[in-house]
Amino acid sequence: LHLIHTLSLHDALPISHSGVTDVLSDWQWWSLGVLLFEMCYGWSPFYAETRVEEYERILSGEIKIPNKRGYSVESRDLLLKVRALSCPP
Repeated sequence: LHLIHTLSLHDALPISHSGVTDVLSDWQWWSLGVLLFEMCYGWSPFYAETRVEEYERILSGEIKIPNKRGYSVESRDLLLKVRALSCPP
């Protein structure tokens, strides 16, 4: 929820009783997460040397968010929150 307040979208997106928005589906949150990752880090979250390996990473959902010096903690936090919205338990 903090993410929504931070982005000033709280009033624009209706919130369900579970606390997540009813406007975006899982795949839309997933797509947003991929775009945010590429904007923050400059490469695909599923990058691999071969196209087959890249497809395998997409299907497995394997994403490694960089936790290195020079990358902001806020961008990592944002991506983790969007990931949680796109992959509910």
